Parts: sequence; C-alpha cells; structure tokens
Amino acid sequence: MGLMKEIRLAILEDIHHQGSGTRMELWERCEMDVPWEPFKRIMAGLHAEGFLSKHGPHIVLSSHGIDFVQQIA
Repeated sequence: MGLMKEIRLAILEDIHHQGSGTRMELWERCEMDVPWEPFKRIMAGLHAEGFLSKHGPHIVLSSHGIDFVQQIA
C-alpha cells in the first residue's frame, strides 16, 4: 500500500475511533509523521471526495466515510 493511502486510512480510522476534531487537533493526533502542509492537502482531498464533512470548526466523517471505514474494518 502506498504511503498516501496509508495516511488517508489512518486519518479516517482516527476520526472514526477518536471522534471529530479541528484540522489542527486531527493533525496532532495523527500517528504518522506528516508535515502540516501535506496533511492539509490530504484533508482537502478527503473532503472533496466526500469522506469528510465540516460541522462548524470540527471535521467529521460523512456517511460515505463511515461506510468506507466500516468496510475496511
């Protein structure tokens, strides 16, 4: 599995298990060593692809994101 795919899955699984958070909180919780700028781009991609949605300042899994994480579990 490619590194980007691993990072994306780690972010989605973290939100699924640990709950929502701001982008900064999610970055700080991320177990993978990802610099801030690439992390923001990855998050934007996950949002554009429909895996994430924003509720105020917090980022949560969309219904598509929840279904995806449950399928890979």
